[in-house]
Amino acid sequence: MTSASVRGENKLLDCLLQRESGLADEVKVTRFDAGHLFYEPGAAITTVFFPMGCVVSLMVRFADGESVEVATVGREGMVGVDALLRTKRSPVLAVQQIEGEL
Repeated sequence: MTSASVRGENKLLDCLLQRESGLADEVKVTRFDAGHLFYEPGAAITTVFFPMGCVVSLMVRFADGESVEVATVGREGMVGVDALLRTKRSPVLAVQQIEGEL
């Protein structure tokens, strides 16, 4: 899939590509299986992901090891939004729930 053909696959990415056409050269499509771990809490965020045909869960892990889902990201959003903030570290566990492309 080329960067031109990703248009329409993720709503936020579409908006970014319309405003900043130079970003199209930076878009790389990849596919991960369900269960793929993107970030652990406290991990540095070096890459952001725009789900196109998958769903990613953002979860908070408690001291006792239990976790709870606090958000779900699909084709309307971005995984790794904390990269835009000063911390540039993930406050959550980000895990792909449904196999698909990003």
